[in-house]
Amino acid sequence: MPPFDFQALKTLIERDHIGSIEMLVKSLPADLRSHYVLVFSSRSLQQATFRDPRAILYGSDARLMLSFNGDPAERGYQMLETAEYNGVEASFHFREIRFAYSTVGAPSAEISEADPIRCQRCHGMPARPIWDASPLWPGAYGERYRSNLTGPERAGLRQFLTGQPTHPRYRELLAAERFAYRGTFAPEAKDEYAGERREPPNAELSELLDRMNMQVIVRQMRDQRDFSSYQYAVLGAAEGSCGALGEFFPPDQRSRAQAALRRLVEATDAAGARQEESKRVRALSGTPGGRILGATGARSSTLNEVRFLAHSALGIATRDWTLALEKGTDDFTTPRYGNAALAEELRAWIARDDSDIARLETMREYSTDDRYCEYLRKRSRAALAALPAKDALRFENNDGPTGAPPPEPESELQHCAACHVDGAAPALPFDRAASLAALLHHGGYPRGTLLREILFRLSSAAGAAHMPPDVNWSPEQREALSRYVTSLSEPP
Repeated sequence: MPPFDFQALKTLIERDHIGSIEMLVKSLPADLRSHYVLVFSSRSLQQATFRDPRAILYGSDARLMLSFNGDPAERGYQMLETAEYNGVEASFHFREIRFAYSTVGAPSAEISEADPIRCQRCHGMPARPIWDASPLWPGAYGERYRSNLTGPERAGLRQFLTGQPTHPRYRELLAAERFAYRGTFAPEAKDEYAGERREPPNAELSELLDRMNMQVIVRQMRDQRDFSSYQYAVLGAAEGSCGALGEFFPPDQRSRAQAALRRLVEATDAAGARQEESKRVRALSGTPGGRILGATGARSSTLNEVRFLAHSALGIATRDWTLALEKGTDDFTTPRYGNAALAEELRAWIARDDSDIARLETMREYSTDDRYCEYLRKRSRAALAALPAKDALRFENNDGPTGAPPPEPESELQHCAACHVDGAAPALPFDRAASLAALLHHGGYPRGTLLREILFRLSSAAGAAHMPPDVNWSPEQREALSRYVTSLSEPP
């Protein structure tokens, strides 16, 4: 049976004259209606509540995802959002489908082009899904990996499950009752003993998206001009068990490479700490000890080295590689597979032209001096020694892809405009400084004036309500923007 992709979805809508989200959900394959996550606090164009969450249907492979909410009073109720992964191109594409009735009463569906501006504002271009990584998914039922639900989650699920059997949309979701089962989120000993382990829905989706995202990353790297020269170093770094990255460079390049890598690690640790705190405050009740277990910095060395090569050797900006809400981090990994998917994708690509890769990999002893790792090091050193000096690593002024750029308040104000001008956030003219200045002393906001509200939302005191929600700004960037906005409010 051919896969149910976006074209199949479009054909279904047109063939069966489907004119509503309710009709469409009922007609979807059981696979899609059996695999889904429920989001009770959404920062997307579709709002959500505990009783009426945003349902994200992803099937068994997440190559086609659909999302909708359940309350007519919620923003985005009339819109179905879709995300599709194109394995041939190694790319994600997003669309919106709005259902309506024509003047003659016939059902119709308005399908957007791929990746409209409204989608790009949050998902970027090239587009990627937004889904937090393990072990914390703030705002989704089952927030904490392999942990019991919090009190608010349990109460919210009771509301949802009470109305689900008769709800015009949610009633078509299969096996919703499993969300009431403790073992869905926190595995029980009998299930583990019987070998019936299944990842919680949030982790399952993370795992599927992570594998596809690694394919996107590999495609991006191999499309660069100098990838063939650096491919053995990149693969060695991705393997994570082939020794120090410096050993993949000719002797005269090692010390500079290691120093530049250290700078990237320092920048990454700072960005990871900010992102960890941002995730923590978005969660319902934080985490034990105020810290997310399994945080980014504890497991990021493999991606640090790959990102260093991508940034310094291939000229790729890696700040948006992550799928997490807060960009500028290396929060990629899934609990079971980590970055193994990246090494698998790289190995398969390089082995197309180098049959020794596959042969030696099957003989691995998983030590830094086994024949496979030694082969990668030797091939890498030879390739880099032959590389013209003009194409060598760019070490100068390399603070790493997660290092915070110098504060540019006007540019950061434009980032605010992406959501506040024809986006999911309240309409405010962040794209026009003069118009914004005229509104800054207007009242009616929780903190009084608009100026005070903006300054509060940019501060750490805002907690889960901090802005912007989707980027990992440094304290210096937030302070610079606060000063700039304040200056706009002052008389000329």
